[in-house]
Amino acid sequence: MTSAPASAQSGTQPRPEFQASSKLGPEKTDAVVIACSDRRYRQPMDEFLSRGLGIANYDLIAVPGGAYILSFADVLPKQLKLGMQMVKLLMRNHLPPRIVLVAHQDCSRYREGFTTWLRRPGFSLEEKQRHDLISVSASLRDAFPDAAVQAFFAKSHAGDSVVFEPVSGA
Repeated sequence: MTSAPASAQSGTQPRPEFQASSKLGPEKTDAVVIACSDRRYRQPMDEFLSRGLGIANYDLIAVPGGAYILSFADVLPKQLKLGMQMVKLLMRNHLPPRIVLVAHQDCSRYREGFTTWLRRPGFSLEEKQRHDLISVSASLRDAFPDAAVQAFFAKSHAGDSVVFEPVSGA
């Protein structure tokens, strides 16, 4: 038994094409942003990047865990290789002057990756994420000495608002 496409299941027919009202952005970019793909943080992050950091245009590498893809070289070397290939391609082709890393509270990729560690006394997922942001920032500075590298940790605040904190040492 095959399932129908989502559009057929919902009763709507797909349009043959869609023309966006937004125009194509510039080829050069202000930054490469490496962040978690968690949809809950997408709009607050866009606002933070534009209003908080003044980044009008950016290339986005959005994967579960964000900087996680550039961590754990000793146990996940293929993941690191793929992550660095993506960053190198964007840095080479779009010439951004900065790289911004954004991690967030309650990241499911980190939670899944460190399930057994969470039961250990004194282990903090947030501290692990911050440590990885510092480590990845150092690696990116080595690989791209002409780019400024910044790292931030996003936390929910007062219900559903989000605060972006600079990660010291990153």
